[in-house]
Amino acid sequence: MDRETRSVEERLDSRPSLDRRGAKDRTKVACASQTALVDGWKLNVSKPGEGHATRKWLFNLRNDPTEQNDLAPTHPEKLAELEAALAAHNAEQAPSLWSSTMSLAVTIDKDGSVAESPDDEYIYWSN
Repeated sequence: MDRETRSVEERLDSRPSLDRRGAKDRTKVACASQTALVDGWKLNVSKPGEGHATRKWLFNLRNDPTEQNDLAPTHPEKLAELEAALAAHNAEQAPSLWSSTMSLAVTIDKDGSVAESPDDEYIYWSN
């Protein structure tokens, strides 16, 4: 069967799919960064990968539309509520067709023209 007559699924099945550890696994959730918006609150979760701590930011967008004040440390009940909403959303999603093979640290609130500094915060994006 030539390439043009095979379905997309058949073509994807024939390609190797490796996760960060090199194991073939097509059911992993490939997301280093996720966001949940619920009733004017925003949760951003950055998962850089094994061996690195997950970072969470929580913002009340009604009072802080430019996301300057992280409320995660002071509002654990709201953090848990949005984490539950994100988990419920993820539970409804179809499995990923392929795993992420890498993630990249991207500075928050800086573009490439501004020098990085030790106190910068990062979010991780996966391919």
